Amino acid sequence: MAKFRFNRRSLRNAQAGFDAVARKRRRQIVNALAIWADDTVGDIRAEILRVGAFDTGDLAGSVSRTRVVQIGGRKARVTVFSNKEYASVIEFGRRRRRGYGPPVTVLAGWAKRKGIISKLPNNPSLDGPLGKKYAAARAIWRRKDRGIFRRLRRKRKQEPLDPEVREFLILIAISEAIRIRGMKGRKPFSRVWNRRRRTFRRDIARMVQSRP
Repeated sequence: MAKFRFNRRSLRNAQAGFDAVARKRRRQIVNALAIWADDTVGDIRAEILRVGAFDTGDLAGSVSRTRVVQIGGRKARVTVFSNKEYASVIEFGRRRRRGYGPPVTVLAGWAKRKGIISKLPNNPSLDGPLGKKYAAARAIWRRKDRGIFRRLRRKRKQEPLDPEVREFLILIAISEAIRIRGMKGRKPFSRVWNRRRRTFRRDIARMVQSRP
């Protein structure tokens, strides 16, 4: 019968070899997950463009990932996210007749880029002179009925409405329409994740095996 004897040195060498293999495997997993997350970020940005949720490019540009964090010996974690507040609205939408519509200060830039308004700045401040004009527009809106804009057009010949008040009225109408009708979520994040998670394990395993 063959006998094997291990001294302390051989045991230390064996343990060092096991540790080196474990470190190499952890490094491979971290690198593979980082590459997979970068690909996911790119796919989400492309999906945002595909579903038409692209205006200034800020939302697509905000999609990023965290640093890969090791958990234990064989696991790692990374988070793909956007730090834009309206990312959740684009993803999940708005429920009908719930809460308030989007602020006019947020809508102004979008409406100006679409050619709906032209006088107001992209991000109007409601603390200065424009605040009084916004208050005037809100007062007109509170007295609204179905014929308000028709009467305003008739009255404009006699007493023209201040153009900035008029544009605030347009923004208030858009905000109210969104509040009443709601908005369907476009789900660029979950759509990409649901597609990529089907091959997640296979993709990671393939990248781990292919990296030295």
